[in-house]
Amino acid sequence: MRIILFTYLFFSLISVQAQVFSDKVVGERNQELIDSLKAKKYPYVLLIWGQKVTNLGYDLPYSAGFSVNYIGLESEIIINNLQVGFNGGQMFELDDIVRFTETTSRSSSINIWPDIWLFPFLNVYGIFAKSSLSTAVALDVYAPTAGNDELLFDFNPQADFEGTTTGIGFTPTMGVGGGTMGF
Repeated sequence: MRIILFTYLFFSLISVQAQVFSDKVVGERNQELIDSLKAKKYPYVLLIWGQKVTNLGYDLPYSAGFSVNYIGLESEIIINNLQVGFNGGQMFELDDIVRFTETTSRSSSINIWPDIWLFPFLNVYGIFAKSSLSTAVALDVYAPTAGNDELLFDFNPQADFEGTTTGIGFTPTMGVGGGTMGF
C-alpha cells in the first residue's frame, strides 16, 4: 500500500510541476516583449477574454491540452503474525499452521486528461482512466506435529479487478508577483 501511495504522490507532483501557466510579463527590460504581446492577436477561440488579457501584457498558454499517463506497479507483500479471534475474544496465533509463501499485488492504469482554459483564471479538465488490479496469495496449511509438520494443502487464490474512472475538475489561478499560481 505504501508503494502505491508513494507512486501516486510521485507522479502527482511531476504532473503539477509540468503544468503550463500564463505569465504577466513585467519590468522595463521586457518592455519590447510587453509591447509585442499587447499588439498580438490572440489566435484561439477559447480562452474567454483571451484577447483582452493578451492586450494587458499576459503571455498565455495554449488554450487546450491533452495528457496520457500510464502507471504500472508490482509489489511483494509480506504477511506474518496471522491471528484469529472470535466475537471479540482472545486472539490465537496461526503462524505455525498457515504459512504465506508469496503474495503479490499488481496494478496498471492508463489515464487520459484533456483540459481547456475557459477563462484566464480557470482551467477545466476531464479525467478518464481504465485500471486493472490483481492480488495473488499463496499459502500452505500445515498440521503441527512434534517433529515434522505435515502439509495438509496449499491454496493459491487470486482476485482480479477492473475499474473505470471518470471525472471533471477545475484549477483556479491568480496572479502573484508577475506570475500565476494555481490552487
